[in-house]
Amino acid sequence: MSQRSKTHLRLQQLALAPALITILIIALSPQSARALDAKKDEKNRLLSCEANICGLILDKSPKDGWMTCTIGKTWGKRDIKKGAKQKDIGWKFGDAQCSVHLRLDRAAVLGALSKPKYEIRFRRHYVNCLVESGSGVEEVKVALAPKMKFKKGRVKKVWINVKTVDASPLLSSLIWTTAKLEDGLGIFHSEMVDEINDFVHKKCKKRYGDK
Repeated sequence: MSQRSKTHLRLQQLALAPALITILIIALSPQSARALDAKKDEKNRLLSCEANICGLILDKSPKDGWMTCTIGKTWGKRDIKKGAKQKDIGWKFGDAQCSVHLRLDRAAVLGALSKPKYEIRFRRHYVNCLVESGSGVEEVKVALAPKMKFKKGRVKKVWINVKTVDASPLLSSLIWTTAKLEDGLGIFHSEMVDEINDFVHKKCKKRYGDK
């Protein structure tokens, strides 16, 4: 996996991770073929959002208001199946493409990084996906309100906290099952926490600290 692909994955995990519902912590391969074409501005949107988040983390300003950006990502079937298999999750579909309009409370982010203990409760976000299936391309809409607990500026616990799922019965069942396994048993938890902390405390400084 290229360093840039890893950064994109970390950004999605930090921001709210549209793919946490279905694939989470997947080894992405930018060379793999996809039936769903990546949107032309996909990479630029990810990099722009990454820069804004890192700017807030490093500069600690502005201290209030909202930081917003729309991000998305496209995954090939082979990559999804590879990641899902590692966690004993069956993926019977094809490619997937998800997007989300991120809305971060600046004061909450800064509080999480500066206070001894802190909990961020994200407002409800809506993840919109297209998933390739045997009958064509299905629309999937998921509402979730993630929660993160911090201690001394580092993430200790993450909950996906899915609220509603609008999808075909098979996809809906998979999404609910995966989300409950994560929130209840933490099947992806250690990887997710490590990636978020690495992004916040290492990658941001490395990529944007001298700018």
